[in-house]
Amino acid sequence: MNTYDQNPLPPGSPQWWLNQPVREQKTGARGRPSISFDRIIATALEIVESVGFQAFNMRMLADSLGSGTATLYRHFQSKDEIFAYAADRFLGGLLNDEQDAADLGWQDACALSMSRFYQKLNAHPNIVPLLATQIPLGPNGLELRERVLAMFLKAGFTPPLAASAYTTMAHYVIGFAGQLNPVGQHSHNASAELRGFFQQLESSKYPATVKIAPHLSNISINDEFDFGLKLIIVGLDHALQASKTG
Repeated sequence: MNTYDQNPLPPGSPQWWLNQPVREQKTGARGRPSISFDRIIATALEIVESVGFQAFNMRMLADSLGSGTATLYRHFQSKDEIFAYAADRFLGGLLNDEQDAADLGWQDACALSMSRFYQKLNAHPNIVPLLATQIPLGPNGLELRERVLAMFLKAGFTPPLAASAYTTMAHYVIGFAGQLNPVGQHSHNASAELRGFFQQLESSKYPATVKIAPHLSNISINDEFDFGLKLIIVGLDHALQASKTG
């Protein structure tokens, strides 16, 4: 029995992350080429991006690595452990993007950081459901959280307001990006169908809907995101000013 068999904690949970050992750089069985931990997680992330985390399985990963599932199970108790590391690896790709936002005012830094996060999720829609199942407590997730919270505190946010601002922003981006899942994303045909539906409604019964019908079907999901993000930032600024006046 290896050390992971003795750890029943849910992978990705706070205590699970605290209990994680320093991973060895090389993994492998006798007679097989060694496989680095980074390569395992990078390959797992590629598979999740391709097929989604619900379709992912250890056999897929082993085949992609040219290895066997027994090798993987010697180092990971379950695929959920791999998911936790894969999600954190994805978040690590955002760290470099944050460097040029450090010298901006908090409003512009917020808009830039959250827009980039959303755009990255837009480019990798199959990652979104995975992130939605994870609390970002890995090394990269902690670093991202630290940078955002430090930005709010530097701007004069009280600790409670900074905490609320961070969670609101993070959940807004993840929740909005969830609509980008290929299964549920609205197509241009759906927008045209919606427009036709509104145009056939009785104006006497639904006067407000008929009046703004052309606009309802022409708002893209990206425009919706930008509009909502601006409103959140304006609201946070209002809350910040109110906290200063007591």
